[in-house]
Amino acid sequence: MQKLISVIVPVYNVEPYLERCVNSIINQTYKNLEILLIDDGSTDNSGTICDEYAKKDSRIICVHQQNGGVSKARNEGLSLATGDYIGFIDSDDYIEPNMYELLLNSIEENNADLAICGFKQVRVDASFKINDADNTVDWSRENVINNFFTQGIIKELVYAPVNKLYKKSLLEGLSFNCKYAMGEDILFLFKCIERVEKITYIQGAYYHYIMREGSAMTSSFSKKRLDYVYAIREIEDICKQKYPYVVDKVGAWAYKHTLNTLRQIIVSKKIAEFKEFYTQNKLYVKSNKKKYYKTLSTNQKIDYLLINSCHFLLRVKVKLS
Repeated sequence: MQKLISVIVPVYNVEPYLERCVNSIINQTYKNLEILLIDDGSTDNSGTICDEYAKKDSRIICVHQQNGGVSKARNEGLSLATGDYIGFIDSDDYIEPNMYELLLNSIEENNADLAICGFKQVRVDASFKINDADNTVDWSRENVINNFFTQGIIKELVYAPVNKLYKKSLLEGLSFNCKYAMGEDILFLFKCIERVEKITYIQGAYYHYIMREGSAMTSSFSKKRLDYVYAIREIEDICKQKYPYVVDKVGAWAYKHTLNTLRQIIVSKKIAEFKEFYTQNKLYVKSNKKKYYKTLSTNQKIDYLLINSCHFLLRVKVKLS
């Protein structure tokens, strides 16, 4: 009997994109799917579209909940999933017709816990970047953890929960942290990688990631950006306890993200709004200068100096860049 794949799709106000997303799932070459559309309190017609699909395709289960964020929606999907394998897709993205067939074949042929594929990152102006790895990449757990915090293809391919297929057993007891509005996916993936015995990778951009305006990564500065730093610090704490060989890397990673967040607070003129975070983390950046200043790029070093001396010049620098 064919193994069942549960595909979890959190849905919130994505009416212009939703049909393309769902069609790309229902038209997969691998047919034994359980498609969980979790409507997170949409105020447009997204919820109605989900209901219509559920009427047409018995594989689709539509759940409506009060708006609680993408993490709550994904967790609801995890609680309902009955498949042998789990996949996540964002409702404004779409996938190639054979993505799940290829991922499943790879995970079973290699007796792996997690299968990953490349993805195409499409920007608002329709330009794109393809993130894909070749067969020289070492996908061992130790190497993935070692490269989780540095620029490189492993980081690019691992961070998001999409473009992957998970053995359900890998996710037992795991959930997305609902207190974080950003960074919760990176924290979730790191905890997954900790459990992995074997990862398999298939070349090719089978997932299409749409970077639309208003998404978490393209919207203007907000409290969500602080959550990203908190999630990173949580990963840093885990590494300090369990992975001493990456302590310097994770520390530099957290330092750079903290510095960048302070920069964004200053540029957006929101110091008063986020005063506690700003005060605490400006002190953190200063007190850890000796450890991590040398790891900064030239541009980041200039930011450091302007954050601690002249906010006006920092805003001018950003405006001109």
